[in-house]
Amino acid sequence: LQFFGLAVTNNSLFIFNFRCLMKKFIRKTIILSIIPVFFAFASIFVFKYKANNIKVDKFTNIIILGDSHTQSGIDDSIIKNSLNVSQSSEHFLYSYNVLKLILNNNSQIDKVILGVSFHSFGKSYDKYIRDEDKTMVMFPRYFPILNLESMIDIDNVPLKQVKNIIKRTIKPLFKNSTIHNYSFLGSFYKSNRSNLNDSTINAAVQRHYFTDSGDEQEYSEYQVKYLNKIVELCRTRNIELIIINTPIHYKYYKKIPEKFLTNYYSTIQQFNSKIHFYDFHSVEFTQDSYGDGDHLNSIGAKKLSLLISEKIEAENKAQTHNNVYKK
Repeated sequence: LQFFGLAVTNNSLFIFNFRCLMKKFIRKTIILSIIPVFFAFASIFVFKYKANNIKVDKFTNIIILGDSHTQSGIDDSIIKNSLNVSQSSEHFLYSYNVLKLILNNNSQIDKVILGVSFHSFGKSYDKYIRDEDKTMVMFPRYFPILNLESMIDIDNVPLKQVKNIIKRTIKPLFKNSTIHNYSFLGSFYKSNRSNLNDSTINAAVQRHYFTDSGDEQEYSEYQVKYLNKIVELCRTRNIELIIINTPIHYKYYKKIPEKFLTNYYSTIQQFNSKIHFYDFHSVEFTQDSYGDGDHLNSIGAKKLSLLISEKIEAENKAQTHNNVYKK
């Protein structure tokens, strides 16, 4: 009996000690799990606070937005007091959120240049807010500044990218708060590309205007929706919006389906007096100005930027003259 009693006692002590150890283990595990989660959410909160108060240079009064066509086509070092924040494949949904953020914190901005090309209204653009493989790249880039409506419109939020989102959020916290540290802001890309040939032109036309089965694409409702939002945002803030159709090679232009040309001009025309429209698509540049059929390289960017700068200067002088005349 003593033997069995000792066995029972030892067994009870073992179970008791085991339970204590398990409780300590679970408690430590929970604490260790909470710390990184808390740190991640705290970092996102701090990052959003910094992003929501982002400032550009006080002398900058012109913001340049758009996709790769303005990113490689407009050199902000040539256009006085301008800043190019364009990014490759940027859907107007993302451009709208970027612009809204910049305008909220920089009252000196009075002019916005937005790239809108013939391909901008193709359904293929919606893959950057709908397809998982594309949103896995785009969503982490813009996540910190997206409003609720935009989050809802992004149909395929990639939860797999939580780690990447947190990484992109935390990284800028340990650097100086400059605009170049934020993934949602692009910059002018000085391209040395020179790949203008039938192959690159045909590939771009297929990608921009046709489906994989060879049918003409439908129009993107979301591109039109957020272009309207950009127009209205500028109108309500009393900011001059310049929509630019950047130069394209004539071989590319000839392959664009007619319905996209018609739809493009009818869409732009709807905005009427709310915008200024610079249609440079048919400006004749030399062959060495093109990176491919629909993108300019650094040579072409210099030429286009000078044209834009001259046009803006002429309009500013005319406006000043009219104001003096009215007085």
